[in-house]
Amino acid sequence: IQVTNEQLSTGHRLYLVTNVLKSGSDEYIEPMLFCALSHDQARTKVKEHGIVNGATIVQDVGSAEGAMSAIFETMAHYNHAQCVEKGFWAKHKAIPEIIALMHGELSEALKADQRSEWGSEKLPGILAIEEELADVIIYMLDMAGAYNLLKIGRAIFQKIAYNGKRPPMHGNRRY
Repeated sequence: IQVTNEQLSTGHRLYLVTNVLKSGSDEYIEPMLFCALSHDQARTKVKEHGIVNGATIVQDVGSAEGAMSAIFETMAHYNHAQCVEKGFWAKHKAIPEIIALMHGELSEALKADQRSEWGSEKLPGILAIEEELADVIIYMLDMAGAYNLLKIGRAIFQKIAYNGKRPPMHGNRRY
């Protein structure tokens, strides 16, 4: 989505549209952003684009920060529910265990990069390193959903802004 400063200064807001779609026995979410003057206008845009295929939620998120927060929160709830359904929470997981699993996926990403594996064997059109980094984010979202850590999107947005104000290499760091 492209939003101009003019749109935001004239009262336009960002709306997160989340479709819950089904394909056979699979269910997946499709988040999209629209810029509109009102909730009703956002719903009209959704209908005009013909994207009401499943359970559709239109949420006023206001800003880019709000959009990122809402997208991460939606994905955390959906991903955690899927992990529970698939049996990954039959035994409770502590935060250190989930972080260790993320470390494992980061190591797999490193191996994919070292071996110069370009294509994922499971996901056509996706690099192996992208697949492994996606696994890290999936674990993060699962943990966020399980432990109600739902401000991750907002934290990412704010941390990027904070880091932008820091000195080069954040001071005297070597790397």
